[in-house]
Amino acid sequence: LVSVILFSLLIFFFILRRASMQRKKSNEILAKKNEELSRLNLEVNGLINTIVHDLKSPLNNMQGILYLLDSEVSQNPSAKELINHGNKVIKHGQEIVKQLLELRELEQGNKSIELKKVSIHDLLETLKEEFSPSALKKNIQLETDFVNEEIIIDEDLTKRILRNLVSNAIKFSSFGKSVQIKAKKENSAAVFIIADEGQGFSKDDLPKLY
Repeated sequence: LVSVILFSLLIFFFILRRASMQRKKSNEILAKKNEELSRLNLEVNGLINTIVHDLKSPLNNMQGILYLLDSEVSQNPSAKELINHGNKVIKHGQEIVKQLLELRELEQGNKSIELKKVSIHDLLETLKEEFSPSALKKNIQLETDFVNEEIIIDEDLTKRILRNLVSNAIKFSSFGKSVQIKAKKENSAAVFIIADEGQGFSKDDLPKLY
């Protein structure tokens, strides 16, 4: 009986020892992979930052070219209208670059949220004006419905979210449909609603939404 007990204890000790060694080996492999992943993330982040900064130069150059053209066509209203539209497109591109840089700062923990009072009316009307040209191409009616109040938000981050939603709503809506941009108050919160008449999501797509 004593021999059986000792043998059982020996086997139990052996199993524990083996498990401990395997766990140690797994931890070492995991630490090595985490180190490699961190290095790759730093390389990717550096590449993205470089690309985003490089995008600023051609946009600024194009803006300078349009400025020179504007002075040459002062007597041509149609040309000036096209130049003004081009400036708006460039400004939107510069805004995207700015947002990408801010996003990198947020991911790296270098940017804080900047809260301030913003008019819901001004926010939604700005969105409507910005996306009216792309909606017009598909004969899509942009409709706004909101409470005329001020809210405390980070304006740039909120615009980024709403732009993404409105852009997708127009992109996936059929010709001649409507897209609604709404805002309402619920207790102490402001709720934004972007509603379209597009194809929607399947049950399989929903888990992949974000």
